[in-house]
Amino acid sequence: MGFRVLLAEDEPAAMRHIRTIIQRHTNDFNIVAEAEDGEEAFRKIVEVNPHILITDIRMPVYDGLELARKVKNQYPAIRTLIISGYQEFEYAQQAINHEVVRYLLKPINVEEFISCLEEIRRELESGIYNEIRDKIQMSLSLENVSHIHPGDRYFRLAVIRINGLHPRYTEKICHSPSVNAIQTLAELTDTQTRNKLFLFAGRDSREMYLFASKNTIYPEQFVSLVKEFGDRLPDCSYYTAAVTMGIDLNNPFPELQQLFTLLREQSRLGVSQCILKDRDNQIDEQNISLIPTTWLHHIVCNNDLSELSAPLEEWLHTCKQRSTPLSSIDAQFSHLIARIISLYPQPASLFQKSEYMRDILFREVKDYDELLGGFLNILEYIQCTHEKPADARNSHNAFEKITSYILNHLNEEILVTDLCSLFCLSQSYLNKLFHRYENTSVVRYIQKERIRRSIEVMTESPETPLHIVAESVGYDDSSYFSRVFKKQTGVSPRQYLHRD
Repeated sequence: MGFRVLLAEDEPAAMRHIRTIIQRHTNDFNIVAEAEDGEEAFRKIVEVNPHILITDIRMPVYDGLELARKVKNQYPAIRTLIISGYQEFEYAQQAINHEVVRYLLKPINVEEFISCLEEIRRELESGIYNEIRDKIQMSLSLENVSHIHPGDRYFRLAVIRINGLHPRYTEKICHSPSVNAIQTLAELTDTQTRNKLFLFAGRDSREMYLFASKNTIYPEQFVSLVKEFGDRLPDCSYYTAAVTMGIDLNNPFPELQQLFTLLREQSRLGVSQCILKDRDNQIDEQNISLIPTTWLHHIVCNNDLSELSAPLEEWLHTCKQRSTPLSSIDAQFSHLIARIISLYPQPASLFQKSEYMRDILFREVKDYDELLGGFLNILEYIQCTHEKPADARNSHNAFEKITSYILNHLNEEILVTDLCSLFCLSQSYLNKLFHRYENTSVVRYIQKERIRRSIEVMTESPETPLHIVAESVGYDDSSYFSRVFKKQTGVSPRQYLHRD
């Protein structure tokens, strides 16, 4: 999901810089409003209800600390992050007292800023997950849940039973599942998928309810997961799973009773099976998205997604013979891509671009050959973007090419994400190269080289206006450039020129 961000900053250049970092380096944060003073920021908080407030300390009307105080008192769920160039301890201490998530100093360290946003994201996701889990708990406990918003109330559900039938004379709903079951589910899923799943114990110790968010888990993905989960459950000789693709938490019991009936009527001794209540949604066993996880893991480890070419071609041939709806082909391929990307080190950045490519493909596709070509192009993009193993010689050659590019473009905006795309490297691998050969991150390297180049410019032409010097090394704000320069050298640009 996307988290709403409100920016409060009275310096246009600083506002632009923060906005660029969020837009270029993150996927889960959307800037929904901006304000130039504390009063305007608070008014917009009431209007847009952000998850996160990012504010400077010194602003007109009332400052960031006063804004943080008002937000804490009236909207305690909002996470607040203060960014300022003022380094006095009292400001940091006040920020801590107001329970501000973090106090960051200008000039902003991009890696530290992104790390802070990631911490906030994890907190927010945890809170949302627990809130949804509580709603499901209330629904199954016969409590009043009429307040559940329509967008939150529909889920996929599998009632999974191991080894036999439910006894007729017991009643126990929604207690905690076993530790072994929780661990089994965790082993089958990545963090992103796990945050969309909710596991409860059923009517006794041999029954479980697995809920999944309907809007984020495809039917094929859910059925595949239920089957793997059932196969791996401890002490399970066989399992029977009754599945529905849409249960309403505001009225779950009619649907539950139908699933209970399916379990009792369809259970076969010694035979594991997954039974879909919704007959129109039966899953095609030839579905491309159900390729075994072990094989997908093998081709990802070898970084050779071309092995999927033949299975994709065969699957599309079957789809053509059966006149499979295009929407179903889209859903199945999307699920396959999601499973592949989840096995890579940085799935978020890969997923966004591949989704965009898939959307364009299905909007314009004319025939099955074109569709296959589009699929292979997406796989090629994923493979190219993924970090490739390299020996020391090749990695040094790559490092030299990257640094050469940086040094030739110091007067332009240089983003880490653009470097990754340009040189087909993941961000983590890019930073590994710079730590290996420069003992620093790529962001700090760029900053260091900009300052070194600015010293050369000022030394050669001492009368050059400061804003021209700043622009010549990629800074459009001379004040911000001066702060970076002082942080790097210990003195201002003019002090550096007259240091003798």
